[in-house]
Amino acid sequence: MSNPTNLHAGDVAPPVGHEGDYFQQRFGALMPCPHLWMALGYPSHDAFRKAVSRGTVPIETFTIPNRRGRLAKTADVVRWLRSLSRQTETPSVEDSEATSQPT
Repeated sequence: MSNPTNLHAGDVAPPVGHEGDYFQQRFGALMPCPHLWMALGYPSHDAFRKAVSRGTVPIETFTIPNRRGRLAKTADVVRWLRSLSRQTETPSVEDSEATSQPT
């Protein structure tokens, strides 16, 4: 499938720690589908479309009458991305036990 908007994953990569400001300035209150699927980490629009049909998209998406494509609230995208950061920053019990040294 061609990419008529010539978007690339790097087009939506925010500076680390400034996701909220970056996305809010770039998209405003609503993030459109061409950017949304990339920001959520889907490899293609088709993969995003399938996730929508299966109900597995991690945030609420919606359509607006007389507008093409799905949208999401930019704040919801930022909140979801930050939740991923918190998950990776919190060490698991297994990690703590694996790095502890017996005395």
